[in-house]
Amino acid sequence: MKRSAAILGPTPSFVRWAIRVECPLRDLPDQNLPDSTFRELRGLRELSYGLRQNRVFNGICIHPEWNQDSDTAKGFFTDEICEVFGGPDFVDSCCKTCPANACQVAAGPSSVTADQRPLWAGCYGWFPSRHEAQDYLQLFHVAWEASNGKPDIDGGLKTTPCWYGLWQVHHWAGQRLEHLDLLINQVIELGGATVANDPNLGELAAAVRQCRDSQLSLETELVPAGHSDGIHWCLESHCPDCGKEMDSQQLDCPACGRHGRPHPESRRKVLGQRPYRPLKQMIGPKKTEEIILTYKKTKDRQVNN
Repeated sequence: MKRSAAILGPTPSFVRWAIRVECPLRDLPDQNLPDSTFRELRGLRELSYGLRQNRVFNGICIHPEWNQDSDTAKGFFTDEICEVFGGPDFVDSCCKTCPANACQVAAGPSSVTADQRPLWAGCYGWFPSRHEAQDYLQLFHVAWEASNGKPDIDGGLKTTPCWYGLWQVHHWAGQRLEHLDLLINQVIELGGATVANDPNLGELAAAVRQCRDSQLSLETELVPAGHSDGIHWCLESHCPDCGKEMDSQQLDCPACGRHGRPHPESRRKVLGQRPYRPLKQMIGPKKTEEIILTYKKTKDRQVNN
């Protein structure tokens, strides 16, 4: 689920995650850590992607899905993102060797070269329940049964499939992390190449390992399935206990068996393309054309080399 573009169409159930670690770049609220971390640090993450992919020109980071049309070109001023956090050197010093930078670990040491910066703000992420044709709801349940019911979801719920009960455990540490690591490894083993190449699962797996090895804690939140028209994001009516989608007239949850009315459909604004904004609004038509021409020449050189 790319966060540099507005969501359109159906959205599968997904897990937000974040690593709890003392950090000068972000706050550590008692609740909703995954969501608050995403909202605080996504600008830094996008900027680091832009630097690694050579999309930064004259202090502006260009949107990765740019289509050479000046009317639709988007970007953001790098200073607006970085200076709030103390400047690029300070951010680099915080993120480069941070044990919570799981997304950098998932990318592998070979992804950082002499001319490529490390990934910033790799301490949060999301894991959708679908990747290409793979349905993780069923695969996780098969893996959970194969691993003799580990992780033990004390604090969660016994559900079928286990996906909905599993992620009601919001705090992962110690033995729970060991069990979750075992379960994810089983999912990867059963899922084949499609699952092994899922970057979102790879980042979650790295986060679990980093927390386990560095004695940190992982916090997760399950977001129910929904749909978006590009302006509003609607979460479907769902079980208040486990998050399983339910028809508004259903009284028994098909996953956990709870009896009672579901949580009604809720609507919120989509997250959109922040921090990206239309370039013409930022710098005017003339400078937009100039920076697009520079960017196009750079991309053409990269293709030819």
